[in-house]
Amino acid sequence: MKKILFDTTVFDLIYNDILPEKWRRYWQEIQNNNRELILFEILISEIFYRLSKEYGFEPIQNKIYQIKSLKSSKIVKINDRLALNAGKIKIKYHNLSIVDSYILTLSNHFNARIVTTDHGIRDASKGERIQVDFLPWEEVRKLKT
Repeated sequence: MKKILFDTTVFDLIYNDILPEKWRRYWQEIQNNNRELILFEILISEIFYRLSKEYGFEPIQNKIYQIKSLKSSKIVKINDRLALNAGKIKIKYHNLSIVDSYILTLSNHFNARIVTTDHGIRDASKGERIQVDFLPWEEVRKLKT
């Protein structure tokens, strides 16, 4: 099964039901169990703290539980090898957050496509030869207004 990793902004777009058409197909495939969504708890923490500021704790917590409960969601346990690889990515691309470093590491490990609005993830993905679908945040932000 094909695998995919979303960055935090994509979850914001899912929450607001305003995914760009380019990415809507991926979300439908996940919901229909035709594509596996890779998740990890550090990403879940970032989704929660970033989105709960805007939407409140309970609505975001509920949305996270819904996403985690999908049959196509794979919750990855971070082992030493993945943690050290994420550290190496962080050193190599110092402008990335540690969460972004894990996104790249897990994408590489699972041969998963990354969907992002983050220029840093896009650039590092190219450097690591990882499949990435990118739309600039400046363009996507228009969907929220």
